Amino acid sequence: YEMRISDWSSDVCSSDLDCFPVTIIFQDIPPHVIHAFLSVEDDNFYNHFGIDFKAIVRAALVNAINLRIVQGGSTLTQQLAKTVLQDRKKTFARKFLEALLTLQIEEKYSKEDILEIYFNLIYLGHGTTGLSSAAGVYFKKDVRDLDIAEAALLARLPKAPVKYSPFKNPDIAKNAHKEILRLMSKHGHLPLDQVEPIHKEFQFDISFHVIDEYNHNCDHRP
Repeated sequence: YEMRISDWSSDVCSSDLDCFPVTIIFQDIPPHVIHAFLSVEDDNFYNHFGIDFKAIVRAALVNAINLRIVQGGSTLTQQLAKTVLQDRKKTFARKFLEALLTLQIEEKYSKEDILEIYFNLIYLGHGTTGLSSAAGVYFKKDVRDLDIAEAALLARLPKAPVKYSPFKNPDIAKNAHKEILRLMSKHGHLPLDQVEPIHKEFQFDISFHVIDEYNHNCDHRP
């Protein structure tokens, strides 16, 4: 699996993966987990070629109305390209390279492959790289055992891992959790009458010492 990622960049395989080396294949990811992430990150994922011009225009209009940036127009593939490039500089050259890599990814890989690589590389806060790592740290679970409520909590983290951290900002995370469930319902992945019950029944019962222990092990790995 690492060889496939290394085809893009020799610097992609971060040493953070050594701390939580378990990777996942597409078939291991429950459909509701994929639906949760796509509902918030890229609801048109299966229909675009990497760049979604409609989403860009929609985001521009929403941001203009609100006089601030409240919505982004980047696709999941573009987010993956940003992760691969590991360069946050906002220059024209970087944006061009990001767009070029996005198109190359879409041309070379199937949508399932793109999702598989994305879920292995995405940063989800508290030192977790990849969905498998996050499932273990946040819920002490295998990815295959994540339920809808847990998927909804994780799906908001890529946007701002610290802001939506249930450990650091539980109230914000709770509101975001319901928002994601509503988005899943809006896109036909969850009956509307299940949103409130799933949200209310969800309990985040992992204590901080789990996060502290995980970060301690990462900081002191050989």
